[in-house]
Amino acid sequence: MRAALYTRSASVSQQSAEIHDPFMACRTFAEREGIDVVAAFEDAGASGVSSVDRPGFHNLMQAAKTGVVDVVICEGLDRLSRSQADILDIFEALRILDVSVITLTDGRVDGMQVCENGAPDTRRLKAMQRKAMTEHQGNGTSPSAPEPEVA
Repeated sequence: MRAALYTRSASVSQQSAEIHDPFMACRTFAEREGIDVVAAFEDAGASGVSSVDRPGFHNLMQAAKTGVVDVVICEGLDRLSRSQADILDIFEALRILDVSVITLTDGRVDGMQVCENGAPDTRRLKAMQRKAMTEHQGNGTSPSAPEPEVA
């Protein structure tokens, strides 16, 4: 099995530790599993919100399209993209090319994991909403709730 490693870091200041360490962890995983690493791609200082400005990602996808790799290994799905819609598109494009995805956090990724990864955690979202409302009320930037009427 031939693998491409991929990693991305959001800021240039993070790139040395955040790019090098995941590459080493992915390479160690591949060696342990008997997977031959044939390529490694990185995007230092690149946001995961969009794949438009990520040449390393585009090179990874080109390697998949040309049949150079059988599997993509990365630290987590969020390294491929922070957008759930993009993750679904990327996963489907790789699946059609018969290229698997393995992450250090999830192992071999399947379609169900991709969908579950994007499922909103309702409690977490509600807690974030309450925190934001509390902060806005504390700053006086949010209209206060109307006082309950006394009967």
